[in-house]
Amino acid sequence: MTLSEQPALPDWPRALGTPPHGGRFRESAEDFRVEEVLPFEPEGEGQHLWLECEKRALSTPQLVRHLSHCFEVAPRDIGVSGLKDHTAITRQWLSVALDGHALPADPAALIENDSVRLLQWRRHPRKLKRGVHRANRFSLVVRGARPWRPVRWRRALPSCARAACPTTSVRSASAMAAAI
Repeated sequence: MTLSEQPALPDWPRALGTPPHGGRFRESAEDFRVEEVLPFEPEGEGQHLWLECEKRALSTPQLVRHLSHCFEVAPRDIGVSGLKDHTAITRQWLSVALDGHALPADPAALIENDSVRLLQWRRHPRKLKRGVHRANRFSLVVRGARPWRPVRWRRALPSCARAACPTTSVRSASAMAAAI
């Protein structure tokens, strides 16, 4: 079943009335992009090979199995910081324990296919652990959106900010609204 064939969500009640925007999103993998951001750079030496991969329409467990096969290691020898969406184009870091294995001359030629592209690789002394990344950057394409009405957003943003994050001050929410 493709994303466009999936049933629509019910028309649930909304605290602020009709949404100021509408549209369709995530109709294809290209419509949603996620980039994992590390808080540091791999050191350049060590027994683990860290890979920044871009994957398209592939889950993180599928990518782990692919790398496991390519490097002839067990899936447990591959580290990930987080799971990324299947129906998206994502950039994420993974580590491969190369205990006793030589680094291939061209890792890109070894792992790249229609769904996986190797962006960079470096050695590091430790395995990548869950939750190590600092942030995820998201980009979402909305198709068929109604025209944007900034005045309505300016009025609604302070109450939305307070509802979503009770510690948000009215002043900071108003400053965000003024920036729109």
